[in-house]
This record gives sequence, C-alpha cells and structure tokens, in this order.
Amino acid sequence: PGVYESCDQNKYCDASNRRIDTKDINSLVTEFNLYCEDRLLVGLCGTMIFVGAMIGLIIFPRLADRYGRKKVMAVFIMLSPVIMLSFFFAKSITMILIVCFCAGTLNTGSILAFVLGTEFFSLEYRHYVGTSLNFVFAFIEMIPPIYAIWEKDWRKIAILGIVFGFIAPITIAWLDESPRSSVTRGKYGQAHKVLDRMAEYNKKPPVTQPLEGELDARTSQQISGGSSEAPKKGFLDLIKNKTHRRNFLLCAWAWFVSSYSYYGVTFNIPNLKTNIFYSGIM
Repeated sequence: PGVYESCDQNKYCDASNRRIDTKDINSLVTEFNLYCEDRLLVGLCGTMIFVGAMIGLIIFPRLADRYGRKKVMAVFIMLSPVIMLSFFFAKSITMILIVCFCAGTLNTGSILAFVLGTEFFSLEYRHYVGTSLNFVFAFIEMIPPIYAIWEKDWRKIAILGIVFGFIAPITIAWLDESPRSSVTRGKYGQAHKVLDRMAEYNKKPPVTQPLEGELDARTSQQISGGSSEAPKKGFLDLIKNKTHRRNFLLCAWAWFVSSYSYYGVTFNIPNLKTNIFYSGIM
C-alpha cells in the first residue's frame, strides 16, 4: 500500500491513493464519509439549523405572545429529548439534515426562555438578569467541547444532550407564566396569582394596586359588557408607531451585528491553528 503521510483536506482530495485514519475519532465527517465532493454537506448541516431557526422565529414568538410563554416553552422542552434521540439514532446524512432543521426550529425556545426569565423582574433588575442568563448560556456552550476533549465519538457526545433533554421537562412543574405576558394578553387574574405567589415566597405584602391597563380593561368591559382582554396587536402596529418603529430598527441592526460577529468567530474556529476543542471553549 505504500507510505502514508498526514495532510490537509485539499491535498487529500487531490491524491489518488488516500486513506482516512479513524481509529481515534468518530465524527459526522468520518462516519458518513463527507470528504471531497460531499464536504459541502457539512456546511449544509449548519445551513439547515439556520433555516429552521428562521422559520421558528417567524412562528413561535407570535404563538408565545398569543397563548403565553409557558405553553410554548413547554412544547419546546418536551420535544427537545425527541430531537436529540433522533440525532443519536440517525443512520444517514439525510436524516441528520432533517434533525438539524428541527433543532434549529427548537432553538427559538432558548430566546423564549431568555424573555420569560427577564419578564419576572422589574425594569431596574432586567439588565442584571439578562447578563446572568447570557453567562449561563456561555457556560452551557462550553460543556460539549470540554467533554469532546476526552470523548471523540459524536454519538456519545450526543448522549450528553439527551441527558439534558430528559432533565429539562422536570422544570415545567416549577415554571410559572410570566406576569408581563399575562398582562399583555389581558389575563390580569392570572398575573395577580403569580405575583401573589412571588410575594409570599419573598415574604412581601401582596400586590393590591391595579396592573398596567387593568383599570382601562375593567372600564371597557363595563361599557361593552364583554371580555376584559387587551386588544390584539400585530406587526403593523409596531411599524405604524414612530417610536416603536425606530426602536425596532435599532434593535434589529444591533442584533444583526452581534449575531454576525458571534457566528463569524464561531464558524472560523476550524481555521485556527490550535486544538479545535480548546478553541471552542474559548
């Protein structure tokens, strides 16, 4: 067979006599032979995650605004272990691509979790809570590359996600609906119940004053004799109001720049001339 030498992927694909040494690692690339002509499928996995995330961001936040954060979050939490199990048992790259799309769609749940977590706190504490949640997010992202330093089989690394996926549904029992979400949907009684539980837990007096918009809703109900639910708002209301439109565009631009920088650095990690797992941790 001759003498083999270590080389990069470009040189490997140009060689007529080539061999992959997979004794120390089992990745998606090695298991499904995603070299040379098929290496574009590796990038396609990442693309499918973003396509799923784009569709999920269009649909699920609106559902959370309409039906409540907790209900939509519960769906994400219950589906997470199913997705991870599908990823573990996938036998073809086509199945991997489908799972990546579904995982990207469920990625919207992390954004809803961020919103749900911050809405439990008043305005003066939300920036502290948001920063703390981002630290938690960063710590969780460090766990897979740390584990991968010792474990080189991608299916065994996926088991880590499966374990987290089955632990997550337990948290539903302690998860309350966001009072802010209840208020925006006109569910003032539900908001008062959550606030009363929070006050009791923190040994504070219960909230007795009307919540934002509650008096107007009661007046409207007395006049019309109908429901006290808040009027439905849509995307056009966001665009019509000058202040909302300006804030929306500024937030959208800030989100684009930060996301572009974050994923630009993340996707460039394989090009660094260091251990890929140490780079991922950093």
